[in-house]
Amino acid sequence: MITFKKDTELNIVESFDEANDVISEQCNETFKAGELVDGDIISRDGKYVDLEFGDGTVALGVLRSCFTIVTNAALASRYQCNRGLGS
Repeated sequence: MITFKKDTELNIVESFDEANDVISEQCNETFKAGELVDGDIISRDGKYVDLEFGDGTVALGVLRSCFTIVTNAALASRYQCNRGLGS
């Protein structure tokens, strides 16, 4: 899980033609700051990463500094605060 630090528009690869090694479908999607997103880093290249989202789509060349990885502990804390259980 990740959250973006500010509103971020990414080019999302929806479909890839492996036989011809080309992107066959893509779109732009805006992620809101602080929005919890089901995404994982699938490759790294310096300060850029490729992300795979829960629906199988991919964003290539995302600047690593534009998002934060959310740990299970942070998720639990967020859940407690949202339910009024945190201090």
